[in-house]
Amino acid sequence: MDAMLSLDKAHEYLLGLPRQLDRQLDDQALLELNALLAKFEEFFNIALRIDRRGDDQVIDSGEATEICDFGFMLLGKLLDFAARQQLLDRQREIEQLALVIARWAIRHDAEIGDLRPVTNAVTRLAGSLRERAGLLALSGLLGDIVEHCAPEFKQDRAEDDESLAWLELHVNRGKVAIRSRDIDTMKRAFEEFLLYLPQAAPAFLAARMKEAKARDYPVQVRELLADYLGRTAV
Repeated sequence: MDAMLSLDKAHEYLLGLPRQLDRQLDDQALLELNALLAKFEEFFNIALRIDRRGDDQVIDSGEATEICDFGFMLLGKLLDFAARQQLLDRQREIEQLALVIARWAIRHDAEIGDLRPVTNAVTRLAGSLRERAGLLALSGLLGDIVEHCAPEFKQDRAEDDESLAWLELHVNRGKVAIRSRDIDTMKRAFEEFLLYLPQAAPAFLAARMKEAKARDYPVQVRELLADYLGRTAV
């Protein structure tokens, strides 16, 4: 499933899963899948109805966050189901739904409180992109995701899985920005990395600086990396 699909197209993808998996799943597993997708139908009905009103102010951010949390909860259950049934290829496809939900959250000013599926989807999508336009689009989306993450991510946290996902989000954003070779995009990614994860930023920048030299990146990229790396030494 394409992570940049519309909510409508993502809905269609999920509706088609039982038919596509009919020969791979036993009757009990199909019953479980259909029960889970019936719950997902509730999420899509609510989210699509709000989108079709055409007014971003029809719900407040708190209501939007509850809907977003509901979608991520269901996604977690669906990913768990795919893992238990050893549907590795489908699991990778379903994972991309995290970015569809995240884009809905951004449109409606919701807070994103479940980062692990988002980060996993970003890592996979970033690895598949080669064209500059795609890298710039993903960089923009990652910036919006950072902006809409729940406040607790932007504060000091213990090293739990969600805090590691927050770190991975910034690492991926920085890498994608560098690959885009767009100076303004890189600056935004580095500024927020330094702001939110000042202790982790030096190691990230040092590793990217070493990589830039080894791969003979454009001089502007290497100079910008050196500038931000120098700031961490102050």
